[in-house]
Amino acid sequence: MADDTQDLPEIPHLTGAEKSKMRSLLQTLPPKVFVGKNGVTPTVLKEVEAAFKHEDLIKIKFSGDRVTVAAEIETISQAARATVVGSVGKTAGFYRPAPAVDLDAGDE
Repeated sequence: MADDTQDLPEIPHLTGAEKSKMRSLLQTLPPKVFVGKNGVTPTVLKEVEAAFKHEDLIKIKFSGDRVTVAAEIETISQAARATVVGSVGKTAGFYRPAPAVDLDAGDE
């Protein structure tokens, strides 16, 4: 059985200080994505990807109970290849750096 994760980017690793700084930034951000009663659907994952195209750090609001929210946070983290920087109640913050832009690619 082939390992499908080898083609995916690595989930970024952050120090405690970096996560702490990002959590403080998250307090001022509005949620970019809302996960409703249907949970993490393909549509939700598309919204997460769209949010990461514009921001490195996003806030997501959930509507489920504590156990469900914890599972949904993990699902989004793995699917989006993003680091969970923190969660409080039914809100979580995710970080994924923007892909590096190759400025020399158009010169050929």
